[in-house]
Amino acid sequence: MRLISCYIDGFGKLNNMEVQFKEGINTFVQDNGWGKSTLAAFIRVMLYGFDGETKRNDIENERKRYRPWSGAAYGGELVFESRGRNYRVQRTFGAKKSDDKCVIYDEATHAVTGMFTDKLGEELFHVDSASFVRSMYIGQDDCRTWATDGISAKLGNIADSTDDISNYENARQILKNVINRQSPTKRTGELYRRKYELDGMHEQVRELDGIDRSINELNKNIREIEMQNQNRMRRQRQKAVVKHEPLKPESAKPEADNAEKLESIGSSVNNKKRGSKYIMTGFCALIAALLSLGMWKFMLGIEEPDDMAMIIFVVCAGMFFVLGIYYIIRGINEKIRHRKNKVEEPGDAADDTRSDGSDDIYTADDEYDMDEEMSVYMAENMRLGEYARELAELKLRRQEIAAVKASLADKKKALEDDLHRYELNVKAYELLGEARDTFAVGHSVPVMEAFDRYYECVTGEHVGNVQAAPDMTIRYREQGMYRDSQTLSSGLADILGVCVRVAIVDSMYQDEKPMLIMDDPFVNLDDRNMAGAKKFVEKISEKYQILYFTCSQNRVL
Repeated sequence: MRLISCYIDGFGKLNNMEVQFKEGINTFVQDNGWGKSTLAAFIRVMLYGFDGETKRNDIENERKRYRPWSGAAYGGELVFESRGRNYRVQRTFGAKKSDDKCVIYDEATHAVTGMFTDKLGEELFHVDSASFVRSMYIGQDDCRTWATDGISAKLGNIADSTDDISNYENARQILKNVINRQSPTKRTGELYRRKYELDGMHEQVRELDGIDRSINELNKNIREIEMQNQNRMRRQRQKAVVKHEPLKPESAKPEADNAEKLESIGSSVNNKKRGSKYIMTGFCALIAALLSLGMWKFMLGIEEPDDMAMIIFVVCAGMFFVLGIYYIIRGINEKIRHRKNKVEEPGDAADDTRSDGSDDIYTADDEYDMDEEMSVYMAENMRLGEYARELAELKLRRQEIAAVKASLADKKKALEDDLHRYELNVKAYELLGEARDTFAVGHSVPVMEAFDRYYECVTGEHVGNVQAAPDMTIRYREQGMYRDSQTLSSGLADILGVCVRVAIVDSMYQDEKPMLIMDDPFVNLDDRNMAGAKKFVEKISEKYQILYFTCSQNRVL
């Protein structure tokens, strides 16, 4: 394949320009700013279209970068020869790709050909634009190369039969992204986060035994307080009965015949009724307390009790109990006062009776005992409410942990499955790299043989200290170690890069050779190596059409 001519309507600073090409070396020696790199870019764009279409930067977005400065029509034509026939490709470029037009004519018939489409470069060279730039297009300060997917496929001569190699980088990058995202060892990894979460769940489940012990202890304490309250209430009832016993009608028989006493008793009926009312109110309050306690126990027995409701029931039970005791004692005291004062008979017997009633029934000590009992009960009731609150919190926490425990097995199994898949992805990534390296070894031998010849042509030295990695990057042996070519001087690195590129193109195209575009690649060479570069280009021009651009007469070939 070779170029015959081109015509530029408008492309960057170039417009209305026609260029003829010949076989062998085509040298363009022009000053800086003439448009040498723009002409080289025009040829590439006529073959492949623009790169960087999605870039916002005007330099990286070639469509914006090369818009004609003069406002002329954006585009041109390129005449080329392929397999003995000449073709003319005409392209006009719009503001976006959908506005572009591409027409390809057969020069012999002047008819539109069906041999090619707007993907002309890929159809001619069987590689994409990125691979073209890494092989046949050698730019200034951009001589370093490596084997892209397209280059590897072409080197393996499988470009037309499968796209496995072409998709290699994409597939490996996808695997790499998945591995990094799922990593069980990196803090940002999904599996690491899930393992950390699972460890936390195990810690929560281990709390269950302690929570159960605390619940049992609280239940025991609550039962003890309930028993003590029941005993306390029983004692109060017994005291009330003992105090009330001397006031029965039988004990008042000595005064039964006393008319004034009977009249006094009759006049105090209302007081007795009032005492009975207090006693009845007290018993009703006690019944309410028992009902509240029963409801509280019922709430403790259900699966998901409401914490606030439990506390309310306990407090209500305590309040009713206190009120019950209070009203019973008050009712009894009312009756006692009434009995004490109902008869005021002169005489030793009456005085003795009042004195005995005062001593046996209603004393300051009895008042003190009752107050002390009530204080103790109130304190116990407060403690009971606190226990109920703690018990409700513990039961709620236990329910939460039980739910965690129920989901633990499923989460653990899912994590184990995903860890296994992660290991498979890592293995696939490694095997894919090994397969690529194995494939590369098969075609690296002829590349290195050609590279050895070209390197010796330029430098006059045998390339014993150079080796190619599987991706065709060059490593140079210096002081006992192989080092990346970028660590070398710019001139030596450029020599290595140009030689390996041409060696790769040799292996990629065994039959019809493409043209080579060299945009001043020898700018960093010293005089000795520049002389060798001239010999090298003259040698390869025997089989390649070369477009060589430079701004210096010292680098003219």
